[in-house]
Amino acid sequence: MKVLTHLESEELTRHLVRGVVLAGGTGALKNYPSLSETLFHVPCQVGLPDTVEFPHRAIYTPEFTAIAGILRHGFAYRDAVRRGGLDARTPVHGGLRGLLELIRRYFF
Repeated sequence: MKVLTHLESEELTRHLVRGVVLAGGTGALKNYPSLSETLFHVPCQVGLPDTVEFPHRAIYTPEFTAIAGILRHGFAYRDAVRRGGLDARTPVHGGLRGLLELIRRYFF
């Protein structure tokens, strides 16, 4: 409910036209996708980490979706640096302090 309240307060619900993907443990909760569809009034589906290859099938569950996305992004970033598309010596905007502020603002 907190997510929906935030999206409405920022007038972002109009951007949910393609639906919502539930990642993490919430995707494994019984009836949570249908509850989410009722709340958001858009299609909801459970996200699975199917874009990164892992050695064990047990990792292909909703709980590992976020880390799979982070790994996928990391590999893409590394490849872009190796091809010369990015300069790895430049600092990431905001750094750790910016990340912590983002987490605090959106989740607490």
